[in-house]
Amino acid sequence: MRVGILGFSPAVKDAPFGDPSWTLWGMNGLWRVLTEVPPERFARWFEPHSPAFLEQYGIAANIGTQQQDWLAQQHPFPIFMQEKYPQFPASEPFPIEALIKQHGVDYFTSTVAMELAYALSLKDVEEIGLWGIDLVHGTEWGDQRPCAEYWIGRAIERGIKVTLPPVCALLTSQYRYAYENPNPLMVELRAGIKLQAETTAKKIAECHEKVNQLTSELQTNDGAMQMLRHLTERVDMWERGGHV
Repeated sequence: MRVGILGFSPAVKDAPFGDPSWTLWGMNGLWRVLTEVPPERFARWFEPHSPAFLEQYGIAANIGTQQQDWLAQQHPFPIFMQEKYPQFPASEPFPIEALIKQHGVDYFTSTVAMELAYALSLKDVEEIGLWGIDLVHGTEWGDQRPCAEYWIGRAIERGIKVTLPPVCALLTSQYRYAYENPNPLMVELRAGIKLQAETTAKKIAECHEKVNQLTSELQTNDGAMQMLRHLTERVDMWERGGHV
């Protein structure tokens, strides 16, 4: 069996949607991206997040209950979740404990890692392809990518062919340690960015100082204006025959 694991980066468009020899797996909210791909093209879906997390994520991402509403629909494929949820008819419990026992390690930092580990648990998998998966943003690079590459390594060790698209960050590096020097253009670029950032930070600090100074002047002038208004009121009272 050839398993295609699909993600969110642009290279997902190159996935073998038209090749029936590939069994395709989707994840999380990928259905919002692959709107033109018929649901029947997918054999399995992975959504490991709890309903409580999905609720909070919907608020933070300003998508409301889109994911829950999609999960509540009937689907032509099973959806791996933490457990079987009655409100999500296609949900099935993900065999996390069985995978830990089988592989001898509890190391899952992303949905991708879970999909890879599950693929390795199947006896008839001969090839695994990953399209739309780079893991280069924010915590993806530091937390998720090493874990995904670990499971890719386990697959290669097993003799399973791993296919990546031409444009993919997985299993790549900027240079080979101890054999090549860092790209001089990247060193120069980073130095330029660092200098610009330091200059900008200095300007921001100067602006804050000016704001503080102007705020102090504003408070002083506002206090003076209140005193002048008070004096004006007393003058008005005196002219009208009042006791000042």
